[in-house]
Amino acid sequence: DYAFFEPFLPNEKHPLEINDEVFRKLKPDFCVVNEDSSDTEYLKGIATKHKVKLIILKRWNPPEFKNISTTKIIKKLSGKNI
Repeated sequence: DYAFFEPFLPNEKHPLEINDEVFRKLKPDFCVVNEDSSDTEYLKGIATKHKVKLIILKRWNPPEFKNISTTKIIKKLSGKNI
């Protein structure tokens, strides 16, 4: 029923620390991240603590999106050539 992007909070000890509070308050059944997500071991610890099933997905894109990246989109919008 919920999805969110983790905000960066400068006073946190760890960038994923916000998940501890989110899991405690929302009591989710699952947390889904990509395999290249930052510090999955830290997140596994928080998920285990709150009995949240951590699902790690393999990053995958359809072939037609192979050459698309956030960096290329930003450069295109800013008028800079790649």
